[in-house]
Amino acid sequence: MDDLWIFLLAVSICGNVYAIATIQRHERALQFFQDQLQRRDHVVTWEELNGDDD
Repeated sequence: MDDLWIFLLAVSICGNVYAIATIQRHERALQFFQDQLQRRDHVVTWEELNGDDD
C-alpha cells in the first residue's frame, strides 16, 4: 500500500513540475511579444505610405 502512495505522490509532483514549466514558457513567450510591440516606436502615417513629403 505504501508503494501506491509513493507512486501517486511522484505522479503528482511530476504533474506540478510540468504545469509550472508550461506556465513559465507561456510567460516568456508573452514577454517576448510585448517587447516586440514596445520596439515599434514609429507609426507609419498615411502620407509616408503615399510618398508625400510636403
